[in-house]
Amino acid sequence: MYPNAKFLYIIRNGCDVVQSHRKFPNFQHMDFQQACKRWADGVYKYEYITELGNGLEVRQEDLRDDPETFFKDVLAFLEFEHDDAPCEFAQSTLIHPLDQPTHSDINVKQVLADRPPSHRDWSEQEKDTFGDICGEAMIKQGYELPF
Repeated sequence: MYPNAKFLYIIRNGCDVVQSHRKFPNFQHMDFQQACKRWADGVYKYEYITELGNGLEVRQEDLRDDPETFFKDVLAFLEFEHDDAPCEFAQSTLIHPLDQPTHSDINVKQVLADRPPSHRDWSEQEKDTFGDICGEAMIKQGYELPF
């Protein structure tokens, strides 16, 4: 239908996604196992996007750690002119971090680096559940299980 459409597939560490589900009202109806399944299923459901030739997989961690390269690659893929504004915004604005309002005029990389690991307060059973449901998808996406 749209032969020239391009797709960005944004992947994020499963531990962080599952923890976010616990904080945001739209996902709080899910139990831990459902949140794990939702993330793992998404890895397989959308993997075809990068095989189409008109899809680009990008990582949330790359946006956080190296926004200059992240936006250079994304804008080039989309065939847009280079613009510093997206990078500047990403470096200084954290949109709805966990269950808080947006933070502006901050060092996003430092704020995120100072956070404890998302799985810090998980029980041993939750860690086992996450490993059982998400372990293979984590490895497929290049993430290590941190526990």
